[in-house]
Amino acid sequence: RLSLVRLATNMASIDKPLQSLRGVLKRESLDAYLIPSEDAHDSEYLADCDKRRQYISGFTGSYGSAIVTADMAALWTDGRYYLQAEQQMSSAWSMMKIGGGAPTQDDWLIQHLSATNQERKVGIDPTLIPGSSFHDMHGKLKKKNISLIPVEKNLVDEVWNTDDRPERPKNAVFALDSQYTGTTVSEKLSDMRAEMGKKGQDAAVLTKLDDIAWLFNLRGNDIEFNPVFFSYAWVSQNEVELYVDEDKLEETARESLSGAKVTLRPYEDFLTSIRRKSNLSSVWIGNRCSHAVSQALPTGVNLLKSETYPCLKKAVKNSQELEGMRQCHIRDSVALAQFFLWLADTVEKEGKVSEVHAAEVLEGFRSKQDKFVSPSFDTIAGSGSNGAIIHYKPQKESCGHVNSSDIFLLDSGGQYLDGTTDVTRTVHLGVPTEHQKECFTRVLKGHISLSSCNFPHGTTGLHLDILARKPLWDIGLNFNHGTGHGVGAFLNVHEGPIGISSRARAGNHPLVAGNVITIEPGYYEAGQFGIRIENVCEVVEAEDKFLTFSPLTLFPIQKKLIVTDLLDEAEKAWIDEYHKTTREKLGPLLVAQGLAQEMAWLEDATSPLE
Repeated sequence: RLSLVRLATNMASIDKPLQSLRGVLKRESLDAYLIPSEDAHDSEYLADCDKRRQYISGFTGSYGSAIVTADMAALWTDGRYYLQAEQQMSSAWSMMKIGGGAPTQDDWLIQHLSATNQERKVGIDPTLIPGSSFHDMHGKLKKKNISLIPVEKNLVDEVWNTDDRPERPKNAVFALDSQYTGTTVSEKLSDMRAEMGKKGQDAAVLTKLDDIAWLFNLRGNDIEFNPVFFSYAWVSQNEVELYVDEDKLEETARESLSGAKVTLRPYEDFLTSIRRKSNLSSVWIGNRCSHAVSQALPTGVNLLKSETYPCLKKAVKNSQELEGMRQCHIRDSVALAQFFLWLADTVEKEGKVSEVHAAEVLEGFRSKQDKFVSPSFDTIAGSGSNGAIIHYKPQKESCGHVNSSDIFLLDSGGQYLDGTTDVTRTVHLGVPTEHQKECFTRVLKGHISLSSCNFPHGTTGLHLDILARKPLWDIGLNFNHGTGHGVGAFLNVHEGPIGISSRARAGNHPLVAGNVITIEPGYYEAGQFGIRIENVCEVVEAEDKFLTFSPLTLFPIQKKLIVTDLLDEAEKAWIDEYHKTTREKLGPLLVAQGLAQEMAWLEDATSPLE
């Protein structure tokens, strides 16, 4: 009964901002208001002050958007978050399942607002929607006598500013040494200007935070887990402007920027400044640059809307970045070996370990490794049914426990000065069921099929995605998320433009040598368990001018969960070879750090399949 009272109180507190926002809509004469997840930089992960959709709905997932009207509230999200959204939102909200038959946002608005002949008005903050998306939605709604109106002041902020909204971060920004970047700022700017010249562009606007961090060889900490900082940039043939809070810059950053002849401007002056630019015929902006930015550029200027130069270039790692990625993954696996040995011993002695404590212990092991900076995302530590929530985050007051009865899914990663890691392993510390073992083995077969594939130049992730799914499809199973994403080099753990997915937009960019990407098929039974096997891989040249994958993640795959009878000889050979490489690369570092017990564990975990 007490739990029900607490739940009701919590839901009431969630709905209070919703009611306040409806009062603002009435005052502004708006029939609906759109609330995207993104910030003004189209970031996936947000600073606390930009979590507007979370504040208004209670849903904490990283992907989703909301619409609020006078009497309805709807939230759109994809299959990764169906279960989580249902648990976190109150009954005042309706969930629109992307990929599950839900109408698009514009269709939903037409359905609910076009019943009368009177013009209806839908508001949105123009800094939070890509210009192309704004124009597409505006055109479709206009046909139904619905106006999409850019509202310069954010209406959620107006409500939130009276309710202890967090302040915008002002964390330090530092220069990343060339031993990690492999290229100087001046060299990057010179190459970018050459590419701008080829494309006939007078200038380029950069709004994505990881693009800017990469171009200027700077790193920050304004968004948790992502070493970026709030900024904009303007690059032309004769000037480079970085719009940033100058007080945040460490001396190393100032010196690096001064040497590259970068002019510093206040962050908040960006839109005003670009309105004053002149003598421009064409400007290169990102294909997801906000409507506010595209509208601020002078009238008559042609806009090239495509992936920016930094977006394309940073996805192809240079030799020093790749070496850093290789080394940080080996160190990361030392921490994982310590963790899984500790976990097995603790569960054996104490019977269980809370998911939150498990995540804390893992971070503690990682933090002792050389060049460690932070986790690369919130650790997903899901035991039993919690593992079926694809982006589950354990909370102290409600988390489950790792034990010897349930499958345990651990998806985690680290940020290091020389690279970024992201790894998932699924283990059972007791006796798994035959069904669990078959599901695990079919996920493994999909992982092997994709990992061992040779493919021609020009191949996209969309072409390759089926390889990871077919072993599950063969028995009528599937997973409701992408198969792989790009990974930054001490940058965002999710990095475009590459991906492996059945969705065209997420997997339509050809893979090339030097790309770093995850392979992470899975399977999830709601209320029961989740399985995922994830490695970060490097795209490398193969024989006959083809490409293939080489794993950067080197950590054992639990043999207890493998049904060897379901594997063919080539798959068995792949596992044994992968484990042999893992033992050869990871073993010496375990020995060097004096981790004899972990070394013994590794030798057993990587022994050949029987």
